[in-house]
Amino acid sequence: MNADVSKSWSRLAALWFGLVVVACGGDEKAGTGTDTSADATVPGDPERPIEVVREFRCDPTAIVGEVDVAEVHGAAATLALRPAGAGPCTYDLLYKEAGQAVVLSAEPASFLLTIAGKAPSGRVVVCASEVEHTASDGLRRTERARIVCAAREPGAAAFSALSPVVTPDGAWAAWVLGLEEGASDYRLVWGRDFSFQFFNTGGLGRPPEDGLYATSFVFDGGFAVGSTEKVGPFPEPAAEDFGGWAPTGEELEAFKEWVPDTSDGECAPPLGCPE
Repeated sequence: MNADVSKSWSRLAALWFGLVVVACGGDEKAGTGTDTSADATVPGDPERPIEVVREFRCDPTAIVGEVDVAEVHGAAATLALRPAGAGPCTYDLLYKEAGQAVVLSAEPASFLLTIAGKAPSGRVVVCASEVEHTASDGLRRTERARIVCAAREPGAAAFSALSPVVTPDGAWAAWVLGLEEGASDYRLVWGRDFSFQFFNTGGLGRPPEDGLYATSFVFDGGFAVGSTEKVGPFPEPAAEDFGGWAPTGEELEAFKEWVPDTSDGECAPPLGCPE
């Protein structure tokens, strides 16, 4: 099993954009996107500054049914989100297979960048970035973004409880990026992000602690987390990373406010090119 978010980056990115900006309605015009608290250390990059963005506006009516967010590598199954009704922009995380849906989350939350795979042994492992947020002057504020995982043994009917595998020890977010199975353990690849912007994958303007990390763990009825090492900086995305995605009519309609219409040449009317 070798599940990699980047293999389907373009389609997943569009869906994630909808969950965070459409469902949670980030308000740049209100000027509330920059965290000016003491823990918001912003390294200077004169050409491409990166700001800490922890507050957002939530529209819980934007997603009203089950939404598939990822395919399960090695299995005819998907992961999905379903509004939980427990609070603004909170969802249940579901594992769907053979017409059945299993709720993995014990408590509703915002789950982003989900990933899952089924090993040749039959064990299924699911990991997701779990975002906890609270009310903040009419907006929502991201308090923590950690990575949680669950597993199901071969022949078992139930998954284990979602358990933390990467928990930030400061003002940074953990975004799950890849999952690999080794001879006796698993290797979780994730990004450490001081800006709390999961869409910000570039490496410029970051503190030295930011970057790509790998955490090993084993599952034997429960998760035992091993070592963590930094494996490199955030790569600058190449143009080919975003190729190969042909949006559906529903996706074009859903993201028409942000995606220019190029059906009649580059940046054709009515949307034109982004400024």
